[in-house]
Amino acid sequence: HALEHMLTKSSNYTTTKVLLDDMLKYTINQNAFTDEYSICASEFTSTDKNIEKALELTQSMLSRKTFSKELLKRELEVIKQEILMYKEEENSSELSAFDLLLGEIAPTKSGPLDILGNSKTLKMITPELLSSYKKRYFNLENLVISVTTNKPLSTVLELCNKYILSSVSPATNAKYIITEPPKLRFKD
Repeated sequence: HALEHMLTKSSNYTTTKVLLDDMLKYTINQNAFTDEYSICASEFTSTDKNIEKALELTQSMLSRKTFSKELLKRELEVIKQEILMYKEEENSSELSAFDLLLGEIAPTKSGPLDILGNSKTLKMITPELLSSYKKRYFNLENLVISVTTNKPLSTVLELCNKYILSSVSPATNAKYIITEPPKLRFKD
């Protein structure tokens, strides 16, 4: 979860403000989450004309190799606030049907993971640990890119090769699944 925070805040842009200004300028919405089964996801929503810029923003996040101690300290404070918020929610509501179903169909050996951690585990997180974890797990074998657009598939593949494949670690067992949507025809 800390890595998710750092990747979205610690891109190759000079500051987070510049990144956010660019997203606003190009009408790009970004969201990221880490779930209790260790899946980290980041999604960009944009118009067709800004798909290249969205992939460029993704590249800036994925290509980050180091993280500053100052930024990590700030983000860990944000995570501490999230922990408090979720503890309050946990005490006042039950698990959603989705959470219960996901636990049944994709159980882990010890059940869902505590993705936020606690004050003890947060103290153990260092920039070096995040870099090592990113290098080990953020590779082509573990990456899923889903693009929905009216652009030709060849254009999307070209953009993914340009921006994404160049910014993550190679993987020996990576599989590429490329699908085109069916052609829909509407009757009058």
